[in-house]
Amino acid sequence: MRKKFTPAKMPLRKFASDKEAAGYFETHSLAGVWNQLPEAQPAVRATSRRSTKSLPADEIAAKATRGEDISAYFTNKFTVVRPVRRVNVDLNQGMLRELDARAARLNVSRQAVIKTLLGRALEQERGSKPRAKRKAGEARLSRRD
Repeated sequence: MRKKFTPAKMPLRKFASDKEAAGYFETHSLAGVWNQLPEAQPAVRATSRRSTKSLPADEIAAKATRGEDISAYFTNKFTVVRPVRRVNVDLNQGMLRELDARAARLNVSRQAVIKTLLGRALEQERGSKPRAKRKAGEARLSRRD
């Protein structure tokens, strides 16, 4: 069943809130007065040609050197990425089958499984063997002694 709307009349009244306006337009039709409505103004003014986020790094550095506030150019959303070194590891067929089965069960890559297991093993070893702190200038003893 089609909802019947009461025709809106010009001039439109002022609304105290968005909620009140929404309630009005749920029951009134603008079809008869649409062409009489004033053109809407943009809610946000157009910004300058160059936004603050798009300055080259050397210009931001120059502003910082002059003592200007450059905090608008940074989001503070970053991830520290440590350098990665590739290594080769020889594994027997049984270990590969176990790793692949675990990867399939978890729906992740074999590499992710290897990294996770290796990380856990290293963390567990660090936890069980506290590192001996050396005093400044103290030499490390060699294992060959």
